[in-house]
Amino acid sequence: DLREAAEDDETALLRRTRIFGHSTKALIRNVFLGDTRAALQEIAQGEGFSQLDRMIAKRILESKTFPEIEIVPAETLVDADGRQASGQYVTRSDTAQIADGQVDSHSVLHEVSHGYLHALIREFQAGKIVNKGLTQLNDLYTFLKDNHPELAGQYGMKDLSEFASEVMSNPDFRSEEHTSELQSHLNLVCRLLLE
Repeated sequence: DLREAAEDDETALLRRTRIFGHSTKALIRNVFLGDTRAALQEIAQGEGFSQLDRMIAKRILESKTFPEIEIVPAETLVDADGRQASGQYVTRSDTAQIADGQVDSHSVLHEVSHGYLHALIREFQAGKIVNKGLTQLNDLYTFLKDNHPELAGQYGMKDLSEFASEVMSNPDFRSEEHTSELQSHLNLVCRLLLE
């Protein structure tokens, strides 16, 4: 059964994990089993996770839904520049993919946060929720789109969800000449999203 396989492989997984955040056997096992809720609960309540990790995990756990999670071969996750990535969020399947050997709080929370934010944006755009952070993010996106038409074809400007993902994760996008104002807004928006 899958649970037994996870327990047999958990020591090997822990050995292969390149840690940027904090990791535990329970976190790795839960991600291996595809149990997003249990992975977030481990980060929220397990030993050794930072206060920020705990806060983010608890906030995401309050939501109605969050993405599926899976471990994928590390060589399948490569960014646009050909560098290996520790994870990715796949919008069309609502799945956070974490590279084998890189299951830690940073990778899990980063990718699950993309899914969480994508779901919030869908609810915001449908008029189901009001959120100050999303309102400000939408205002910034609209301002850039309306006042900098040269950005129209750039990845990250297709829609609000793509924009949010690029703002959160792509330092090159944030450092573009016309988007230099993003960093100060980004910190405010992230705080407001956690409220």
